[in-house]
Amino acid sequence: MGFLNPLNLLYGLSLAALVLIYLHARSHSTLDVSSLMLFDEVEEPIAKPRLARVDLLFWLELATLAALSLAVAGLYLKLAAAPQRLRRHALIFDVAAGMGAREGRQSRLDQARREALSIVSSAPASDQFSVITYAQEANLRFAASSDRHALKAAIESLSADAVAAQPAALEAALMLSHESDSAELFADRLPSGVAQSAGSHLRFHQVGADAANVALVSLDPGVPGRAQGRCVLRNFSANARDTQLAIDSDGNEIFRSSFSVPARGQTIVPFGPLAKGGLIHAQLLTPDALEADNQRWNYAAASRSFHVLIVSPDAQVRDDLARVVHGIDPDFTITAIDPAQLSATGGAHFDLALMHDFYNADIHADSRLLIYPGQAQEMSVGASMSYSEMSERSEGGALSRPVLLGAARLITPPIWMEPIARGTGRGASGTFPMAAIGANANGRLGVIGFDVRNHLLLDPDRIDALVLTVDMIKALAAPQGLYIAATGTYVNVPGAGAAQVRQPDGTVVRLSADQWGQLRLRPLQAGRYQVTSASRNQQLFANYYDATESDLEYRPVTIRAGEAGTGEFVPATLPRVHPITLALITLAIIAFLSESAMLAGRTIFARRSDV
Repeated sequence: MGFLNPLNLLYGLSLAALVLIYLHARSHSTLDVSSLMLFDEVEEPIAKPRLARVDLLFWLELATLAALSLAVAGLYLKLAAAPQRLRRHALIFDVAAGMGAREGRQSRLDQARREALSIVSSAPASDQFSVITYAQEANLRFAASSDRHALKAAIESLSADAVAAQPAALEAALMLSHESDSAELFADRLPSGVAQSAGSHLRFHQVGADAANVALVSLDPGVPGRAQGRCVLRNFSANARDTQLAIDSDGNEIFRSSFSVPARGQTIVPFGPLAKGGLIHAQLLTPDALEADNQRWNYAAASRSFHVLIVSPDAQVRDDLARVVHGIDPDFTITAIDPAQLSATGGAHFDLALMHDFYNADIHADSRLLIYPGQAQEMSVGASMSYSEMSERSEGGALSRPVLLGAARLITPPIWMEPIARGTGRGASGTFPMAAIGANANGRLGVIGFDVRNHLLLDPDRIDALVLTVDMIKALAAPQGLYIAATGTYVNVPGAGAAQVRQPDGTVVRLSADQWGQLRLRPLQAGRYQVTSASRNQQLFANYYDATESDLEYRPVTIRAGEAGTGEFVPATLPRVHPITLALITLAIIAFLSESAMLAGRTIFARRSDV
């Protein structure tokens, strides 16, 4: 116990004054005399006065004055810390590829987990925690709860995805934490502008250190028997790095060599030409900090009898598309005709049909590519626009500079097709799909919404349009049951009923086909996926590379005061201060009333004695 203001102890001097008054008043002797002797003189008896003559009234007055003095002085009790109100804390984890980088025996995500578990251990048992992750999107992995066992299990189960972190995903994660009293953010980097919008309830825990990493940027198989393939390696380290590259075709090693990649530079490694087509796999054998970008897959078209039909009302377009298809594989057999001459094919079957500004559902082909379609049975085709530009591709994200494409048609692909390019156009609100690809029971189907007249595919200033077209033709020409995609993108795989998907880490997930007979996959790990559905085996190979995530240089983040704080969570353990003024005043009133009652009783008794 103690006093809120020690100066108020001066009120205690009133107690000393009370004692002195009583000592002075009670120190003289008094005599009771009869009323009949009012005018007689009586000698004062010789008696020695007593120093203190106190009775119950004195103690009651002392108690009253003491209680009032202590109440005015502010007497209080010092109690143990009271249980706080229910507090909620959000643990936000970056689970993008960079958090999977290993530094010694642990990863950056392991470090974040360790710091988070330390915060959980130091918090009161009644506090609730939620777990939120973000990479391409935000996810609530564990709802707010005080169950420590389940919370720790949720934190331990986190793993890094082979995708890049998006600023919009972090903003969404912060929105999910707005109802929490505090948010603990664990990441190896913080996008610009996040601290300014996060608020003071955010604590940023930056994890990681400088780590050496070499990434396999791209793999081009070339043309079997004709043109060499090439690999591009990039070094994100401050020093030159030695690495070993191995390439195999359908499981048979065809290339192995060691290279020194300059600091902050890249090396182009030629190989081949390949003896035959098939699945090509390149892998960096030298260990480094990030494994997700150390391997890559591609498909080299086999030199086989592959028939391609090109139909267009424009002769220049037919020639341009024929050049593109011939460049992909010179051994392809190409038939290019005007729509009016379509009957000359006699209903022949083709492996791939390219239809520009034309559509005929009766063409027999395993795969079809519709370019600038006027109509289509599988999708809705809207109005034409004279001006369009491509602003985004699924492989590389937003383009650094939009590509002017000219005329385009507004296409609405069905849900079983995946948009792989988006853009804008005159008269259109927002962006819309400019290219999409998918597969259903009738085979593979691709669509390109922009026109390729006026030698657009051969224009070096619009090389992105050519790359998009080539990639789509390669994907449509690949064998059935084989898919190669970038991590984080959705892939539609034909299937029936339930299916099992074995992921690169060995785990198995179960999917169900939709009403269009499609299994919708989104690979978040780099590697091979085995899809088994109705006795049908299909393979998906997911490639990962992102220049930002693969750069593992540690760059400290500075957060200005007043926007967000840093540091560890410190639970409130301060003791409580409980004033007892009301109790003291109540005690003084009780003592005062008791004294008054005693005085009243004595007065009544004295009057009765006089009668």
